[in-house]
Amino acid sequence: LEDEVAHLEVNAKMEEIEQAGEWYEECANEYFINHNELINASLAFSELSMNAYEHGSLGLSNSYKHTLLAEDKYLDFLLEEETKSSLKINIRLYKVKNPYGEEYLLTYIEDEGEGFDTDLLYQVFGYHKSFNGRGISMSRKATLGIYYNHKANGVYFINKL
Repeated sequence: LEDEVAHLEVNAKMEEIEQAGEWYEECANEYFINHNELINASLAFSELSMNAYEHGSLGLSNSYKHTLLAEDKYLDFLLEEETKSSLKINIRLYKVKNPYGEEYLLTYIEDEGEGFDTDLLYQVFGYHKSFNGRGISMSRKATLGIYYNHKANGVYFINKL
Protein backbone atom coordinates (compact mmCIF):
# COMPACT_ATOMS: atom_id res chain seq x y z
CA LEU A 1 0.00 0.00 0.00
CA GLU A 2 1.41 3.33 -1.05
CA ASP A 3 -0.80 5.81 0.78
CA GLU A 4 0.52 5.31 4.31
CA VAL A 5 -0.42 8.35 6.37
CA ALA A 6 0.87 7.33 9.80
CA HIS A 7 3.00 4.68 11.47
CA LEU A 8 3.68 3.87 15.12
CA GLU A 9 5.70 1.11 16.74
CA VAL A 10 5.10 0.36 20.42
CA ASN A 11 6.44 -2.10 22.93
CA ALA A 12 4.03 -4.76 24.14
CA LYS A 13 3.25 -2.82 27.33
CA MET A 14 -0.26 -1.90 28.48
CA GLU A 15 0.71 1.73 29.00
CA GLU A 16 2.03 1.98 25.45
CA ILE A 17 -1.10 0.29 24.06
CA GLU A 18 -3.21 2.90 25.85
CA GLN A 19 -1.00 5.69 24.43
CA ALA A 20 -1.35 4.12 20.98
CA GLY A 21 -5.13 4.41 21.36
CA GLU A 22 -4.79 8.14 22.02
CA TRP A 23 -2.42 8.47 19.06
CA TYR A 24 -4.88 6.58 16.85
CA GLU A 25 -7.78 8.85 17.77
CA GLU A 26 -5.65 11.93 17.09
CA CYS A 27 -4.58 10.63 13.68
CA ALA A 28 -8.01 9.32 12.70
CA ASN A 29 -9.69 12.55 13.80
CA GLU A 30 -7.87 14.32 10.96
CA TYR A 31 -9.65 12.15 8.39
CA PHE A 32 -13.11 11.29 9.66
CA ILE A 33 -15.93 13.67 8.86
CA ASN A 34 -18.57 11.48 10.52
CA HIS A 35 -18.05 11.37 14.31
CA ASN A 36 -19.80 8.00 14.62
CA GLU A 37 -17.30 6.44 12.19
CA LEU A 38 -14.45 7.81 14.30
CA ILE A 39 -16.00 6.21 17.39
CA ASN A 40 -16.42 2.89 15.54
CA ALA A 41 -12.85 2.94 14.23
CA SER A 42 -11.53 3.78 17.71
CA LEU A 43 -13.51 0.90 19.22
CA ALA A 44 -12.11 -1.54 16.66
CA PHE A 45 -8.60 -0.21 17.23
CA SER A 46 -8.91 -0.62 20.99
CA GLU A 47 -10.17 -4.20 20.75
CA LEU A 48 -7.76 -5.38 18.06
CA SER A 49 -4.68 -3.72 19.57
CA MET A 50 -5.49 -5.36 22.92
CA ASN A 51 -5.74 -8.71 21.10
CA ALA A 52 -2.28 -8.10 19.61
CA TYR A 53 -0.97 -7.28 23.08
CA GLU A 54 -2.63 -10.08 25.08
CA HIS A 55 -2.64 -12.96 22.65
CA GLY A 56 0.05 -12.09 20.12
CA SER A 57 2.70 -10.48 22.29
CA LEU A 58 2.07 -12.11 25.66
CA GLY A 59 0.82 -15.47 24.34
CA LEU A 60 -2.28 -15.49 26.54
CA SER A 61 -4.69 -18.24 25.50
CA ASN A 62 -8.43 -17.65 25.55
CA SER A 63 -9.03 -20.40 28.10
CA TYR A 64 -6.39 -19.06 30.50
CA LYS A 65 -7.76 -15.54 30.05
CA HIS A 66 -11.18 -16.80 31.25
CA THR A 67 -9.55 -18.40 34.28
CA LEU A 68 -7.71 -15.18 35.11
CA LEU A 69 -10.87 -13.10 34.69
CA ALA A 70 -12.87 -15.46 36.91
CA GLU A 71 -10.17 -15.29 39.59
CA ASP A 72 -9.77 -11.50 39.24
CA LYS A 73 -6.09 -11.93 38.34
CA TYR A 74 -6.21 -10.81 34.72
CA LEU A 75 -4.58 -7.36 35.02
CA ASP A 76 -1.93 -8.58 37.45
CA PHE A 77 -1.03 -11.34 35.00
CA LEU A 78 -0.71 -8.93 32.06
CA LEU A 79 1.47 -6.49 33.97
CA GLU A 80 3.74 -9.30 35.16
CA GLU A 81 4.01 -11.00 31.75
CA GLU A 82 4.75 -7.79 29.87
CA THR A 83 7.95 -7.36 31.90
CA LYS A 84 9.21 -10.56 30.22
CA SER A 85 8.35 -9.46 26.67
CA SER A 86 10.56 -7.54 24.27
CA LEU A 87 8.07 -7.85 21.40
CA LYS A 88 6.76 -4.88 19.46
CA ILE A 89 3.44 -4.00 17.87
CA ASN A 90 3.37 -2.02 14.61
CA ILE A 91 0.44 0.14 13.59
CA ARG A 92 0.04 1.60 10.12
CA LEU A 93 -2.73 3.81 8.75
CA TYR A 94 -3.51 4.12 5.07
CA LYS A 95 -5.89 6.46 3.31
CA VAL A 96 -7.29 4.64 0.28
CA LYS A 97 -9.86 5.33 -2.45
CA ASN A 98 -12.08 2.96 -4.35
CA PRO A 99 -12.61 3.38 -8.12
CA TYR A 100 -15.57 5.71 -7.41
CA GLY A 101 -13.42 8.13 -5.40
CA GLU A 102 -14.86 7.16 -2.00
CA GLU A 103 -12.24 7.38 0.72
CA TYR A 104 -11.48 4.93 3.51
CA LEU A 105 -9.08 4.62 6.41
CA LEU A 106 -7.38 1.23 6.42
CA THR A 107 -5.71 0.36 9.71
CA TYR A 108 -3.16 -2.43 10.10
CA ILE A 109 -2.02 -3.79 13.47
CA GLU A 110 0.75 -6.40 13.50
CA ASP A 111 2.39 -8.09 16.48
CA GLU A 112 5.55 -10.18 16.54
CA GLY A 113 3.77 -13.21 18.00
CA GLU A 114 3.18 -16.63 16.47
CA GLY A 115 -0.27 -15.85 15.08
CA PHE A 116 -3.26 -18.16 15.44
CA ASP A 117 -5.42 -20.61 13.53
CA THR A 118 -7.93 -18.44 11.68
CA ASP A 119 -10.36 -21.39 11.55
CA LEU A 120 -11.18 -20.36 15.13
CA LEU A 121 -12.89 -17.27 13.69
CA TYR A 122 -15.70 -19.44 12.33
CA GLN A 123 -16.67 -20.16 15.93
CA VAL A 124 -16.45 -16.49 16.90
CA PHE A 125 -19.25 -15.34 14.64
CA GLY A 126 -21.75 -17.97 15.81
CA TYR A 127 -23.71 -18.07 19.07
CA HIS A 128 -21.55 -18.64 22.11
CA LYS A 129 -21.73 -18.08 25.85
CA SER A 130 -18.03 -17.55 26.51
CA PHE A 131 -16.05 -14.35 26.10
CA ASN A 132 -14.12 -15.82 23.17
CA GLY A 133 -14.04 -13.50 20.22
CA ARG A 134 -16.36 -10.81 21.51
CA GLY A 135 -13.77 -8.13 20.76
CA ILE A 136 -13.31 -9.44 17.23
CA SER A 137 -17.07 -9.64 16.75
CA MET A 138 -17.56 -6.06 18.00
CA SER A 139 -14.73 -4.88 15.76
CA ARG A 140 -16.31 -6.56 12.76
CA LYS A 141 -19.61 -4.77 13.42
CA ALA A 142 -17.86 -1.40 13.94
CA THR A 143 -16.03 -1.56 10.61
CA LEU A 144 -16.61 -2.47 6.99
CA GLY A 145 -14.52 -5.58 7.62
CA ILE A 146 -11.55 -7.09 9.39
CA TYR A 147 -8.99 -9.20 7.56
CA TYR A 148 -6.06 -11.21 8.92
CA ASN A 149 -2.76 -11.79 7.18
CA HIS A 150 -1.71 -15.36 6.37
CA LYS A 151 0.15 -15.89 9.66
CA ALA A 152 -2.73 -14.22 11.58
CA ASN A 153 -0.41 -11.99 13.56
CA GLY A 154 -1.62 -8.96 11.64
CA VAL A 155 -5.10 -7.58 11.15
CA TYR A 156 -6.49 -4.97 8.78
CA PHE A 157 -9.74 -3.13 9.37
CA ILE A 158 -11.43 -0.54 7.23
CA ASN A 159 -13.81 2.37 7.87
CA LYS A 160 -15.35 4.80 5.41
CA LEU A 161 -14.22 8.41 5.72
